[in-house]
Amino acid sequence: MVAASHVRPPELAAHDVLPGVRLACLPISGTENPYQSLMMAGLRSGGAMRVEHGAPGRILAALRTCMRLHPDYLHYDWNYSYFLTRSAAISSVLGIVLLCELWVVRRLFNCRIVWTFHNIESHEKLHPRLERWVQRRFARQCAWIRVMYHSSAGRAIRYLGVPGEKIRVVPMGPYSDCYSNTISRADARRALALDSSHRVLLNIGVMRRYKGILELISAVREIDDPRLRVVVAGPCHTPRFAEELRRAAASEPRVVLMMEFVPDDRLQLLLNAADAVILPFHRIENSGSVLLAMTFAKPVIAPAQGVLPEQLVQQAQLLYGKGGLRDAIVAFLSADAKELERAGIRNQAAASRSRWSDFAEVFREHVAERS
Repeated sequence: MVAASHVRPPELAAHDVLPGVRLACLPISGTENPYQSLMMAGLRSGGAMRVEHGAPGRILAALRTCMRLHPDYLHYDWNYSYFLTRSAAISSVLGIVLLCELWVVRRLFNCRIVWTFHNIESHEKLHPRLERWVQRRFARQCAWIRVMYHSSAGRAIRYLGVPGEKIRVVPMGPYSDCYSNTISRADARRALALDSSHRVLLNIGVMRRYKGILELISAVREIDDPRLRVVVAGPCHTPRFAEELRRAAASEPRVVLMMEFVPDDRLQLLLNAADAVILPFHRIENSGSVLLAMTFAKPVIAPAQGVLPEQLVQQAQLLYGKGGLRDAIVAFLSADAKELERAGIRNQAAASRSRWSDFAEVFREHVAERS
């Protein structure tokens, strides 16, 4: 049985039972992804908790965090960043160090370990058997594990080998407090030199191979429609992959490649100029880009994988099965523009039903159980 978390009424808010509870967050995610800063702000809201970043760096970050901050809880997001490398031998050593480190901080500092389990496996799948071995032992040391949607819970239980009672389901809140959204579609298209007659798809986020961008460009080449425009925007941190993308886009003038970090003030230009966001992942469990598109009231074309069928149930007709990318783009080109707009509005309403402060409720429940 999965333990579902529910938001309590205002008179029983989380901060009423969480005074002085200290939480440290690892790893430090940086500025390209707003998820962690919004999560931390939600946990702090109303004075519920004292929330800080943990120690930087890969080696013994938990131990250094506990020595400096003495938190009651240590929260992990992408824990595989502490042990996965290209080398299987080094990854094995780092994985064992991480597990031993958790054992020490739990006993020496009486610190509870909690974990937001974003992906069933890391995107690059460098050493899948080793990764699962470490993750299952990491999970055993956690007080509880958060997933974003109910459809992730069963997969997490099977992959990690934990009882359902250890799983908490808490979706993320929207990105509406993080990004401006004031520019009109017409002004956004004018700024990007896009015509009002174009049917514009946007692929947004850090460019990585598992996101299917090369396959997207190939699919565009197969579609003979002069209205189609595909904007691919975001940084690429892998020179070899960046060169492959440049070569592929150079032969297709309808693909606009913006290989750079997208500042906050430009993000709304790209999203408001688009008719839809397209995210042709090879494999996916959760995606911040999906939530970003929903926040901006955009329909999403993506594979029916991971949590997406649950997260995007209100626009399920835009999800596609294996090998269906080209057909999904063709369907988008023939879709009624007003219906696409309505699908985006439904997405925005669905994203708005959750709040970043909802996560504090799980801590409240755990503190109440222990008191």
